[in-house]
Amino acid sequence: MEDVTAEKARRSEEEAIAAERRRIAREIHDGLAQDLAALRFQVRRWQALIERDPAQAKTELEELHRILGEKIREVRRAIFALRPVALDEQGFWPALEHFLGEFGEQNGLQTSLEVQGERERLPAALEPVLFRIVQEALHNVARHAQASRVWVTLDLTAGLLLRVRDDGLGFDPATLPRLAQEGHLGLRQMRERVEALGGTLEVRSAPGQGTEVEVRL
Repeated sequence: MEDVTAEKARRSEEEAIAAERRRIAREIHDGLAQDLAALRFQVRRWQALIERDPAQAKTELEELHRILGEKIREVRRAIFALRPVALDEQGFWPALEHFLGEFGEQNGLQTSLEVQGERERLPAALEPVLFRIVQEALHNVARHAQASRVWVTLDLTAGLLLRVRDDGLGFDPATLPRLAQEGHLGLRQMRERVEALGGTLEVRSAPGQGTEVEVRL
């Protein structure tokens, strides 16, 4: 039974990685590629402005500088998301700490990890699922929350409880069903992974109050 469970977890992990790569490819195609094409078109107009209206040209070039900064951060986030994480080589806890540290540096976020209980080896079926949920939750923070801090808490004292909380913009929870149906936030994938292990996933948020993802197993 343990071998079967581990095999199901491995297949679920491979499917999750493939789905994440498809999502990132779609975001690059629909977002970054189209934005760069639009900027290329704008360059011709700016060339004409340099002689006709230098002040306006300067203003628009400053806006270009800001937009390019955002696109560079998007590319770095996509590359970071595609990097493999050596859970087997590093072990769950070192890999999680390493990921949180690098993610914080890449996205200008303060990240912290609090563990309640002993940092012992978790069941093989749980480690990749928990890791991917933390990854997806943090990527949502970087893309949507405009947060400055993220707290990750793992409580191992009574079963397993994972919380990922940010201090960002938050949102109206009433929009969750529509967002999940449209494929946003990776909620469907996260929920499916948790429910496959008999657990529950809840998302709590409010405008201006940040967001918290809670997983119980």
